[in-house]
Amino acid sequence: MACAGDLECPVLAYIVFMAPLLAEELLVLARSPGGAPLISEWAETRGVAGSLLADLAAAGRIGCIASRLVVVTDRAATGRPVLDSVLQQIATGRDRSPRCWVGKLASQQAIRRAEDLVAWRGAPDGDVVPQREELLARLSEVLTTESEPDARTAALAALVAACGLSGKLFSGVDRRARDRRLAAVSAGQWAAAGVRASRRAAMARKVAVAPIWMYLELPENVWR
Repeated sequence: MACAGDLECPVLAYIVFMAPLLAEELLVLARSPGGAPLISEWAETRGVAGSLLADLAAAGRIGCIASRLVVVTDRAATGRPVLDSVLQQIATGRDRSPRCWVGKLASQQAIRRAEDLVAWRGAPDGDVVPQREELLARLSEVLTTESEPDARTAALAALVAACGLSGKLFSGVDRRARDRRLAAVSAGQWAAAGVRASRRAAMARKVAVAPIWMYLELPENVWR
């Protein structure tokens, strides 16, 4: 049996039969049932990076001081290599904000590893595939009721909103009501806030260079 990515088969087999990560669930939602991406690659990778931070926070391994500084609270391995590699980086790296960690992780192999896990869970004989419809139903309940979501669903909803996915998944829900509800659910979700801040920073850089590319792409006769 071939191995996905650079993960060893025994390790991957161990991971596959554990509960899905938030990062995996977000990747499932970020693609259509046919596999087409619903958001840009740079938004998706930042969403997954933030999800890995949220997974580590849920596992009690990291926290955030005053929403400004990510810190390690427990260096013990989680047993999930994709998370442990991120935990090691945070434990040995310099102090960074959630936004900085999202940006740093977004270009790393951790994202590829999360994608590999989704691919493995999607095997025809897999019975722990993150069910897209079930995830959508959970999030839909968050948007359409005032009931308090569980911690995991609240984190996922905040991440979906932060990476710009909520409008793609729930276009039939009134935008103002949707944004208002997601803002309430996202309160205190520092990993999702890091995703949003990183997206905005990346977008600002794109806008800043847009005039340069616009002029470079003008027809030659404009310059004569």
